[in-house]
Amino acid sequence: VAAVPLAQAQLLAGEGKAKEALALLKLDDSAAPPPWWALRAGRRLAQAAGDPELSLQLVRRAHEAVPYHLGLMGEYGEALVSAGRADDAAALRDRLRKQAPQFFWTHYLDALLQYRAGRNAAAHAAALAVLKVSPEHAGSALIAAAIELRGGEPQLAEKRMEALLQKQPQSLPALRLLAQAQLRQGRNEPATQTLQRALALAPDDAGLLSLRARSDLATGRPKDAAAALAKVVAQHPGDADAWLTLADARAALGDRAGARQALKQAATLAQD
Repeated sequence: VAAVPLAQAQLLAGEGKAKEALALLKLDDSAAPPPWWALRAGRRLAQAAGDPELSLQLVRRAHEAVPYHLGLMGEYGEALVSAGRADDAAALRDRLRKQAPQFFWTHYLDALLQYRAGRNAAAHAAALAVLKVSPEHAGSALIAAAIELRGGEPQLAEKRMEALLQKQPQSLPALRLLAQAQLRQGRNEPATQTLQRALALAPDDAGLLSLRARSDLATGRPKDAAAALAKVVAQHPGDADAWLTLADARAALGDRAGARQALKQAATLAQD
């Protein structure tokens, strides 16, 4: 019975064993084709296991099995956006608009597409429409906060992320945005505490290390910032933001030649 291995897979996933859970479902068994809901669960396990290609394949199969299922249509659209297939995702969003114009997936898929296209006002409106019907929707809260931060409203972004972290205290994207909002307001001590929480979860995360370096710069510790950023650019040489912050750190140390070199590298990487 398909529900039994699914329950066993859920237990494994709860222990952080997403790959083992995925293997247990036997989703490629042609002799006993899995039901759509097992494919949907497999998609989420593939996400947790860090296999976006398999995740997309499984949600596509689930959608094809029940093309009328609105929630699956939204999940498939989200997977398509993540895979860079915006046109295909837009087609699904348009179908959702016709069938369920006020469904949260309709608004969220629109928010994702608008945000990826750089249409921040439309993305913000769509994200708020999701939060109106589903106040705890993490993806929409993150989109709204990111746009508010860019739009010069760091206090609003900070408040939104604090509310999200009360429900999901280990959300790295939320911790990252919260730290950015605090740094933008010059609140360096709370930002340092937020970054310590985040780095405890992901000590090698390049974005978090770059943010911590900015905090070090803001509190007069350019040597610490330069040392941390040197490690970041060694591991992630294509990170233009890290090179830019490294230029700031070297300039603060009086290393003008090193600062020019880092700035040139950042400009080369970010020329588009």
